[in-house]
Amino acid sequence: MRRAGLTVLGCLVVAYLPLAATSLWFTVLPGFPRWQVELDERLGGHAYAWGDGSLAAVRTLAYADHRVALLIHTSLGSLALLLVLVQGVLRRSRAGHRWIGRAYLAAVTGSMLACVVFLLRAPHVDLPGQTAFRLQLWLLAASTLGTAAAARSAIRRGDVAAHRAWIGLNVCFLSTAPLLRAMWSALGALVPQHTLLTNMEASAVTLAVVAPAAGALLALRGDARPGRAARSPKAGTRWLLVATAAGGAAAIGLCVRTGAGPGSYPWFHVVPVLGYAAACAVLAARRSGPDLRRRDARRLLLGAAAAPWCAVLVGLGTARFLGPEEACRAGLLLAPGFPIVGALALVLHRRSAPSTRTVDPAVAPGRRTAPDDGSLLGHGTRSAHRQSIP
Repeated sequence: MRRAGLTVLGCLVVAYLPLAATSLWFTVLPGFPRWQVELDERLGGHAYAWGDGSLAAVRTLAYADHRVALLIHTSLGSLALLLVLVQGVLRRSRAGHRWIGRAYLAAVTGSMLACVVFLLRAPHVDLPGQTAFRLQLWLLAASTLGTAAAARSAIRRGDVAAHRAWIGLNVCFLSTAPLLRAMWSALGALVPQHTLLTNMEASAVTLAVVAPAAGALLALRGDARPGRAARSPKAGTRWLLVATAAGGAAAIGLCVRTGAGPGSYPWFHVVPVLGYAAACAVLAARRSGPDLRRRDARRLLLGAAAAPWCAVLVGLGTARFLGPEEACRAGLLLAPGFPIVGALALVLHRRSAPSTRTVDPAVAPGRRTAPDDGSLLGHGTRSAHRQSIP
């Protein structure tokens, strides 16, 4: 499973580096090829890549005016993803693990701060969906910085399991950039009647669910404690699945009523939410595997069930300020991650309780080198002696 994850991440990095780099070098070297736009043109046609409603049409001037911030953002983000791959290969080198982790933290921080600079200075695009999308970029930058800080705090406490979980979520958030590019290009071939900005927004709606959900499932997979026998009431799981489906129907109804996006727009939210809920339900119902993992899966399922309802509530609550259509888009782009990440935080909090927490035997009081624990930000375990295990 770990090898498969590294392979997928490697493919993303290899594809993202040339596309992201060449999409901005034209601002420094006029006439430099823009491979991302050329790929969009090949898949979706000239109007899709260059016409009204394309990224090239509405953002070229902003990219040129703020090229330094964007070049720093894309370069450091690509470097951070590359360091994840190096960390996966060199995970048994404790000294290398620690320094690579610090370099990763620095790259992520620099990349997100450059993104914040761009968001502060770049002009607003007065098109449907762009206000909600801009708010999502703010939320993504804050979430990436927050999960990196949480991962660093966890490893300094000696809580390896929490560190792994937060780093996994952080990498999922960071991977949204290459995934977004891949999705809007693919949708150009699959749904050519939509503009690039529409497909980009639909892709962002999907990633608003997929990124936190993938991080939560990675955290669940990483816990292998036997624990005490845990009940897994099937009735409760079924009702949570029903609540998820009902929330998806409510989200579809809100989009139809407000006219937000094309008819397929809400399905980019509903399908991944239902898929995530189904995955949690399967893990909660499995007879094999650790008991506490099944209990944690039910807690994550609660977050999945709440995600579409949060989207609906945000869409209704912000309609007065953003307008009904833009508010509906904001609900789908901003809200799903809160209950999903909140459920994951609850799981990690329960795991860190003294009655359930375990410590890697390599984590010894006073050690300053990172154990072979698969963690990324190897900040040592100077505070491990503060933890007592009954």
